[in-house]
Amino acid sequence: MRSRTPPRLDDGRRLIRVFPEYGTDLPLWERYTDHYLIELGMLPLPRDLEAALAEWNEKWSPTRSPEDPDEQRWLAHGHALVRRLRTELHGIAEIRAEFED
Repeated sequence: MRSRTPPRLDDGRRLIRVFPEYGTDLPLWERYTDHYLIELGMLPLPRDLEAALAEWNEKWSPTRSPEDPDEQRWLAHGHALVRRLRTELHGIAEIRAEFED
């Protein structure tokens, strides 16, 4: 049975992974919990950041080429969102960007 308490890193923080996926609102994931997919309102994030993450996730396309300018803009925006997540969740979670090969 999975724990309802998120697992902690050695320093006590949670581990949140960022990667896009169809059929989800947020591209945020946390392993080894009942709530592997992090849903809207589950983290102490401003609504505008949640909305920006959801919009970024919607624009994901697994068929775009890495050389495509739209893909480059999408990746840059994703990294900017990860930086903001790291600021908002400082001391609470380690944020890992897992959306580039």
